[in-house]
Amino acid sequence: MKLPKSNQLSGRGGSDHDAGRQKDRERDAEKQKAEREKQELHKELDRLTYDVSFQEVRGNFVGACQDLRTAIKKLDKLLRRVKKKREDDVELYPTALNYSSRIFNALKHVVVICSTGLGQLADMEPANALMRTAVNYRHDVFSLAHKRELEQQLRDSKEFRHLFTDRDRGRSSSKANGPAAAAAGGGGTSAAGGSSRRDGDQAEQRQPLQRGQPQQQQQLQGQPPHSARSDGMQLVLQGLLSSRRLCLVLDLDHTLVNSAKFSEVDADWEYRLEQLAAEQLSRPKDSRDLHRLARVAMWTKLRPGVREFLRRAAERFELWIYTAGSKAYADAMVELLDPSGQYFGGRVIAQGVPTGPDESPADAVVFKRLMQGLEGREPVVLIVDDSSAVWPHDRRNLFVVERYIYFPSSRRRFGMQGKSLLEIERDECPSRGMLMTALRVFEHLHDLVFDRMRAAPPAATPDAAAGWDVRNVMAAEKRQVLSGVHLVFSRVIPLESNPRQHPLWQLAEQFGATCGEQLNETTTHVVATHGGTEKVMWAKQNNKHVVSPAWLECSCILWQRANEDKFPTPL
Repeated sequence: MKLPKSNQLSGRGGSDHDAGRQKDRERDAEKQKAEREKQELHKELDRLTYDVSFQEVRGNFVGACQDLRTAIKKLDKLLRRVKKKREDDVELYPTALNYSSRIFNALKHVVVICSTGLGQLADMEPANALMRTAVNYRHDVFSLAHKRELEQQLRDSKEFRHLFTDRDRGRSSSKANGPAAAAAGGGGTSAAGGSSRRDGDQAEQRQPLQRGQPQQQQQLQGQPPHSARSDGMQLVLQGLLSSRRLCLVLDLDHTLVNSAKFSEVDADWEYRLEQLAAEQLSRPKDSRDLHRLARVAMWTKLRPGVREFLRRAAERFELWIYTAGSKAYADAMVELLDPSGQYFGGRVIAQGVPTGPDESPADAVVFKRLMQGLEGREPVVLIVDDSSAVWPHDRRNLFVVERYIYFPSSRRRFGMQGKSLLEIERDECPSRGMLMTALRVFEHLHDLVFDRMRAAPPAATPDAAAGWDVRNVMAAEKRQVLSGVHLVFSRVIPLESNPRQHPLWQLAEQFGATCGEQLNETTTHVVATHGGTEKVMWAKQNNKHVVSPAWLECSCILWQRANEDKFPTPL
């Protein structure tokens, strides 16, 4: 029996309604699934990036590299789900930006660990795999500023610059072979992102490292591969030398300044510091040297003479800052030392060493190394630091200054006897203190380098640079400081130890002295900690100098033989 038209329409309408409800349910199910996947990605990213501190990365290096690589891929998936437009910067999405920043900071830890020799040879492949992922992922998991900074750090690193050497070589080959070859290779790549999505994981697989263990070992031992002598670096060196300038790399804390966390300052000293800071308010801003910096929760005291030191040093040197501290700390110090940016520009390297529970520097020694734009410049670099222990790879470039200890907390941290400068209410002399004394040595070394270069230009012979290389000039000048001095130590070196391995013995020889274990007619000085020993008595009877170890240390710090009469041995 044929249904009425109205019934036919009613039946079709019911069917359409059911189909619409089914589509709605499917859409809701897809949304719920997508939301569950997003929540799962958030949980995974929270887990993978929860603790990516320097200690954690260093303590579990291989595992951290693997987790960070996974985190980059997870963040890539999350951004594909939340971005409204593919070209949107990650900074538009705060939660994703938080993950991105954690990963970025952890990548910087990896670079520091590998570049300073804290990583082991076996650890390098996970690190290389991680960095390949970081520079090849296409969905812009990092902000534009972070991408640029990461690429610059990797290009400046001996351990990772080959990622770009290999890739750039492949890009040049594709261009040389024409559009067809470029299409076959998937198009050009960029460390900052911006190529097609299909280049993601495949880009990593297309460009595996084909480097043997010897070259990795060569890099870790501080011997740069051939690419380190690139045309770009040669142009940089030529530009410096043609303008009669060398590089001066400056440490911050205990060298140019001394800082103390608010948590390290006792209440009584906090009150005294506030008094001293208030007294300086009447001075011009650029002459104040005590600062309470709320943004980094620190008191900072500038070393006397530091502003004049920087002004004069900038006339002959390209100035760099290299600190083990954080970027926030480095930025705060540079703002005090160079508010106009005329001295340092962007030449600031901050390693971001981890802090302890009270945010004071960790006890572990973290090595420094000429990198991030300084590698390849070794022949023209002078390093200024209060510690030689942190520069095991570049000690020939190092000038050690006396440690500036203004705050009591710094004295306690180093286990030093006596009182700090704040406690005795005295300070270094701005015109005759450590910085200006060091500057006179630097200016002399600068003139020697260019005098020798004039006598033997770099292009004259293949090894003409050996004569004017600042490391060789420094070594020769060092040996002149105590030339003709013959030392014997008395009660300074423990009897059971090898005297030639003692730091004071080695220091004396570096500065040109001759050390011996027995007294003879050539002996000129007895270095002693007590005035009643047989060696001391013999020296006095034979009109030889009797001095405390401080005489030797002072002579080496000042690069000139100190007055022996001012360093008597205690009775």
